[in-house]
Amino acid sequence: YVRVRTRPDTPAGTYRGKIVISAEARQLTELALEVSVWPYAIPRRWNFHTMGQFIWENVGRFHGQEANEELYQRYYDFLLEHRFSPIEQYRRNLSPRMKLEECLRRGMNTVYLSGNFNATAAEMEQLKKDYETVKRLGALDYALIYIGDETDKWDEMRQRAGLIHARLPGVMVMIGGSVPRPELLGHIDIYDPQVGGRSKVYSLQQEDTRLIAESQQRGEEFYWYVAAGPEYPHPNVQVEHPLIASRVLFWMTWKYGVTGFEYYCYNIWERNYSRDPARRYPNVRWQADGWSRGWPTNGDGMLFYPGPISSLRFEAIRDGIEDWESHQVLSDGVEALRRRENPGRDAALIARAEAMLKVRDEIVAGFNKYTFDPGRLLAERQALGDLITEVVRVLGNADELEKAAAARIGRQAALRRAMLRERHVQACRILNVEPLSQAAWNALW
Repeated sequence: YVRVRTRPDTPAGTYRGKIVISAEARQLTELALEVSVWPYAIPRRWNFHTMGQFIWENVGRFHGQEANEELYQRYYDFLLEHRFSPIEQYRRNLSPRMKLEECLRRGMNTVYLSGNFNATAAEMEQLKKDYETVKRLGALDYALIYIGDETDKWDEMRQRAGLIHARLPGVMVMIGGSVPRPELLGHIDIYDPQVGGRSKVYSLQQEDTRLIAESQQRGEEFYWYVAAGPEYPHPNVQVEHPLIASRVLFWMTWKYGVTGFEYYCYNIWERNYSRDPARRYPNVRWQADGWSRGWPTNGDGMLFYPGPISSLRFEAIRDGIEDWESHQVLSDGVEALRRRENPGRDAALIARAEAMLKVRDEIVAGFNKYTFDPGRLLAERQALGDLITEVVRVLGNADELEKAAAARIGRQAALRRAMLRERHVQACRILNVEPLSQAAWNALW
């Protein structure tokens, strides 16, 4: 269980060394280590969105007097290094609640103005203050309000969305556990259903994947999640599932065009806490059963442990997110190749890249059909990295990649802002309030 990470500025090449394993000053074995570093880096500013509930109170419970500023910084570093936003999805507060500016500087791209919106007057006053903070930091494109979770109260959801669109222009409205349905069209900006499963309310079915692209063409965003469900053989991040599922889930996420992953809770540790230190982990065995106690869902709602100590699943999730980001690098590379003066000379390379971007059926064929062979997945990851390397070499440097990425991000932002503008005007008309002028709207950004 060895993690090897490279810095973004590490020169490309092959690095060799050794790992010596010893115990009590006695050498047990020596392992050869060889690391290949590709000549590209995944973007420091995240393209992929992550979110969920991080319970800061559990950090305090487990660490007691040690829960100081230095410890909290370790948790922030830990989450950001795993490309997970330190969000409080079910709280009525701006999150990340601390170090927001630092999180944004380090690449995070999701900000919650509220994770439990109920539209009271007091809440709206606080939201207006937090809204100004987000605008001052230039983070309005990342701001959202979470208005409902696995609900079928469509009238209430529409009313909440309208209030946000009218009073907090430019903020996205997200609903957890719902697909784009007639009752919500024109009101919800971010959809977030479960990957498969049996629910008619909150599950996205395999035959409905067209809804993803249709939503994005309107300027909306489309994320998805796993939690206690879906059940095997759908991929999930529980201990009972094959470890490869925690990584291949993100190849599936890329294949279907999904751009974010929501996990309802990162650290449900309460069942392992006792006021008596002698009865508290690590002095007693860790209880891995998550929120849905009694189900075979060990590790559910528990991606890592107090310390912070990672899990094999959380490491595989990070690898999967980085695989997703690498696919995005290749996609930007294809666009950069097409922008060249004579793209026809690169036709064969573009064709190979487009085939890779589709994700072969041998890796993912459906929501419950994917490879269980780690060697097969790692070989495909190697081929992905080698192909990006070839694209970078043809382009000559990474500048063209960055230009293509900037153009893509600009197009997405323009489409999203135009959609939000229409919804702002519509909501103001319903509430009989004056909408922002076009000039005032443009000035938001």
